[in-house]
Amino acid sequence: ADEALETPAPVAAKPKQEKKQARKPAEGILQKTLARYTGSAPKRDSISSRIVTRKLENGLTVNVLKEKVGSGTVAVGVAVKAGNYFEGNDKQNLADVVASMLPMGSEGLSKEALADKLTEMGVRSGLHIHVGPYVAQANVQVVSEDLTPFLALLSTVLRQPAFDPAELDKVKLEWIGRYKQESAFPAAVANNTLGNVLYRPGTMFYQKTHDEQMADLTTMTVDDLVAFHGAFYTPSSTLFTIVGDVEPDDAMAQVEAVYGAWTGPQAPAIVVPPPVVQGAQTVVKKMPDKPGVQIVLGSPLALKKSDPDFHAALVGMRVLGGDTLTARLGKKLREQGGLTYGVYTGQWDNSYGGAPWYIALSVNATNVEPALKMVGDIVRDFVANGITEAELKTQINNMIGGHQLGLTTMFELADKIAEYSALGLSLDGIDTYASKLRELTVDAVNAAIKRHFDPSKLVTVIAGDV
Repeated sequence: ADEALETPAPVAAKPKQEKKQARKPAEGILQKTLARYTGSAPKRDSISSRIVTRKLENGLTVNVLKEKVGSGTVAVGVAVKAGNYFEGNDKQNLADVVASMLPMGSEGLSKEALADKLTEMGVRSGLHIHVGPYVAQANVQVVSEDLTPFLALLSTVLRQPAFDPAELDKVKLEWIGRYKQESAFPAAVANNTLGNVLYRPGTMFYQKTHDEQMADLTTMTVDDLVAFHGAFYTPSSTLFTIVGDVEPDDAMAQVEAVYGAWTGPQAPAIVVPPPVVQGAQTVVKKMPDKPGVQIVLGSPLALKKSDPDFHAALVGMRVLGGDTLTARLGKKLREQGGLTYGVYTGQWDNSYGGAPWYIALSVNATNVEPALKMVGDIVRDFVANGITEAELKTQINNMIGGHQLGLTTMFELADKIAEYSALGLSLDGIDTYASKLRELTVDAVNAAIKRHFDPSKLVTVIAGDV
């Protein structure tokens, strides 16, 4: 998630905080003393073993991790299964507009009053709810003593939106302006076209054209927002993750006190059918007078995060194009051929499968054909012959390093816990990620590559001055 990180306002140290901080040097001395006589410091309990998880009677799920004791702060994350998946066949971006409207005023709480209350809690950049294909999320950091006031404030925002028609008009204009800008950039047009061509209308990941999305926005009404909010902003769709200087039982009690009486319809199941994979084709979007050309090649994958070979396939894809400077595509296209400014591989949200994997590259108009030929040669060789032991080790080390770095802050911990919990994955996976990767073999990765990546099915989109 691209969450907004908030910086807490400086607060005067309170007596209990001073006591916690005073213990830290002693704990450090103990660690060093034990290390001196045993040869290694005692291992800290795993992250997953310290997470306390409960489900309230109304279906709301809460994860709490006591972390960074003495900091006097907590990261609070809320995730609601109210993403674009739930828009159905009607108006694209309805989920985004609903989320944008939530901080724009609630019953008895204007957007100005909300901003003032958040500022008092040290959340200076406001409350931003970000929408993905499946989940709407918000993350903030507050001092531990403000946990209950913040939960109460967030409850008003999530549960009692005003949906003021005047504010809706402003939000619609902002989104329309965004799409007008995007429609002028080859990269945005190429990505939008890929989703439009690969998927049928009404299915997950289908993208209406920018013009169609702007038309949807103009016809969106308050009634549309109220209906979507009532159906999907419900306790059984909601997950709270609290990480920081707080006792789990206290945090649970605070969530229970604020949200325990919340009622709403049962959360609908998320089911993404296997994608319909088309044959190869090329789509050209002419954009005269635009600098450079963006090329995107893609095809749907049934692969999802819970699949046994997910990480093997991910390692392979990153060896192919995880980095412009070090991956295969970049080394050949950029360094040897001088054909691209940048090239990389990726996949859209793969939580439930069906998302496309893609290769994206930017080129000069004169280099389109030679670049595409070289990409085809590289990908076919990649699928036929797989990766090497050296590539495997390098990529595994990179991925483990990135995972460990992503667990260093309370925000990142909260996001990772929420991701695993929302997908129904075992939280043990947070701790076993590195060991699972180290168990991968070249043969396992190469088998996953052959199973999932078929260069003959890639759809090519070329956008720019061609």
